Amino acid sequence: TLNLLYVEDNENARKSSLELFSNFFENVVVAYDGQDGLNKFKENSIDVIITDINMPKMLGTDMINEIKKIDEKVSVIFLSAYNESSFLSEGIRLGVDGYLLKPLRPNDIINVLSKICERTILQREHVNYTKNLESEIQEHTRQLDKKLHFDELTGLYSRYSFFEDIADINTPIVFIIDINKFKVVNEIYGASVGTKVLKEFANFLLIFTRDSTYKVYRISGDEFIFRDEA
Repeated sequence: TLNLLYVEDNENARKSSLELFSNFFENVVVAYDGQDGLNKFKENSIDVIITDINMPKMLGTDMINEIKKIDEKVSVIFLSAYNESSFLSEGIRLGVDGYLLKPLRPNDIINVLSKICERTILQREHVNYTKNLESEIQEHTRQLDKKLHFDELTGLYSRYSFFEDIADINTPIVFIIDINKFKVVNEIYGASVGTKVLKEFANFLLIFTRDSTYKVYRISGDEFIFRDEA
């Protein structure tokens, strides 16, 4: 399920390695030098980079330095010849994940790629888990905020919203409405009918104030408030 960017300027080396890499990766994007590799990284979603070091137009180390500025977590494997040991310290500085020595041997490729792919998949799963967790926290926070500011039964603004809205107002203009003897409705007709009465009354208040500057709250069982927002 991973996408590979394979950067190699030697045509024969590309042909001999490409088939093997295709067994590991869902998609292999091929680049022919460092500049081409940088451009294709910007154009594609890449999980792992396997790159030669000595290339025309841009060295592999310079390319990775630019790519790390874009995505510091992308996994990188350097293809290195025995006479390129001088690039080892630069690779460590860049946070390269592994090295493959030329000429490539199948067992070395399999061992390195297995470790890199496993780690990359775990990193991706961690990122997805974190994103999902953040999304769940945001949704939970939104639900709590809704319960705090809105009356669950009627959908009107809550008692909490009322006191929050008037906190900075010296002389708020409010109208308190109380349903007289509402307790009798519950006692005679039952709680389900009482609930329906409250919902219908809340709806009536919303219709009544639709074209006005009043905001409607339910502050307790059968008590409602209009507040003039003008």
